[in-house]
Formats: sequence, structure tokens, C-alpha cells
Amino acid sequence: MATNYFLGRTTHWPDVANWSLGIRPIDDHHVIVPDTTQTSLLTGLDRTGDSGGAGLDLSSFFVHEGYSGNIGSLGNPLKCRVSGLIGAIGRAFITMRGSGSFYFDASSGASGNIIVNSRNVDDAFILGGDQVATALSVVSGHAIISAGYTGTIANAFVTHGGQLSPASLLDLSANAITTLHITTGTAEYSGLINNIHIHGGVVTAKQTSNVAYVYISSGLYVYNASPNLLGVLHLKGGTVDATRTATEKTITALYRSAAGTLLSTDRLTITYDYKIFGVDTD
Repeated sequence: MATNYFLGRTTHWPDVANWSLGIRPIDDHHVIVPDTTQTSLLTGLDRTGDSGGAGLDLSSFFVHEGYSGNIGSLGNPLKCRVSGLIGAIGRAFITMRGSGSFYFDASSGASGNIIVNSRNVDDAFILGGDQVATALSVVSGHAIISAGYTGTIANAFVTHGGQLSPASLLDLSANAITTLHITTGTAEYSGLINNIHIHGGVVTAKQTSNVAYVYISSGLYVYNASPNLLGVLHLKGGTVDATRTATEKTITALYRSAAGTLLSTDRLTITYDYKIFGVDTD
């Protein structure tokens, strides 16, 4: 698990002069992009043919906060895995702290945890491909799940003012995110999110697929245009706004307390309306 630093001699990944170990990254390397260079990595980024055709599998990939270059570009992302084990810590990490853009294509196997903590509020991390990512945590900056992503993210976290959105408001793949957790910041999404836990911030759901479960204790959930069925809404606090569009919507089971606010119209049907915490919801 050697550490291989990007030296920024050229923009070409396979150039051995770019790497502190004198070789391009191989399986189990920890790759670090430091702030001692601002050179972008733009070519030779399809590493799916490495490791005998199995694809490059790194232990970790860290981009320093002082780095302003880009890794990849639209249509030419870095294609590899970052899934090796890191001792007792567990699954590997991709950490994007730079102020440029990181285009990553998860198409050569499952990757571990992705952390975005960037000053780039436009396009800090762009995820594509068709494979599983264990978790995506957006602490600050803007992470984009591209319209072409057909993989699965087990858990997505938006905290401390981060932003999570699709590249465009298109219908993404089913099960793109299993559970979304948000405490501050904003998240808008047009694929399927099975479960949403809102403890602050704003979630705008524009997906055409149904949502199984939403829990909200604070913040705002905008139950927007296309979703027509929400399985269970647990409205402990905050606001759910179902008035933004005129489409018909159904909530199968609503559990709410006086601390929660539901903005609705006659286009919203609630099949089962329950009170919680001893508060009458009539």
C-alpha cells in the first residue's frame, strides 16, 4: 500500500515522470494529488485495462484542498476502482478537497466511500459509471450524479451546506440512492431514492419513481412534479410542500405531529392519516 504522489510534470496519467514512485499508480496504491502542483490530469485516464484487464484498483485517492486543477473532463473521466481495504478503517476513500473538478467513472467495479469537501460550488465531483459506491458524503461543495450513472449509492449524506444534484433533471436509474441523509444544505434528485431522512436543509424530489419512506424532523421536503406515490411520510417536524405542481399525488400512510407542517391541495390523496405523540391531526 505505497503512497504515490502526483508531481504534475504533464497532464498525462501514464507518464511515469508524473509520479513520485517513478511508476504510474498500480493496485493498492494510495494516490495523493498535493497542492505543490496545479497541473490538471486530463489524458490516459481510462484505467479499466490495467491489472490484466481487471481494472486499476486503488486503496485511496486524496485531492488536497490547495489543488485547483481538474482531474478528468466531461466525456473523459478517470475510470478505475478505489475499493481496497485500509487496515482497521475498512473500505477505501476518495476524498475531493480541491477547488477544481473531479470527473470519476465507477465502471470497473465497486468503489468505497466518496467524500466531497470542496470550495467548488458548481461542479466539485461528478460521478458516472455503472457500479456501486458504498457512500457519498457531501460536506461542502457541489457533487453531481450524472444522468448516465446507472450504479447504486448505498447512502448519500449532505451536511454543513453541501449540495447534491443530478447533472440534469432526467429520470436516472432505479435504486441510484438507497438512503439520503441531510442535515444542512440542499439536495435535488430525479432518480429513485428509496428512503429520505431530513434533519435540516432542503430536499427537492423531482424523480419520476415512487418514494418508499420519508422521515423529516426539520427542514423542507418539496414533494414535486412527477412522483405520484409516497409510501410512508413520517412528519415529526419541518415542512412538506406538495403544492408546487398540479399533478395528482398519493401518500399511503402519514404519521404527523403538531410540529410538522403539510402544505397540500385537493390533488393530494392521503390513504391513512395517523396522529403521533398524542396530537390529533384532524
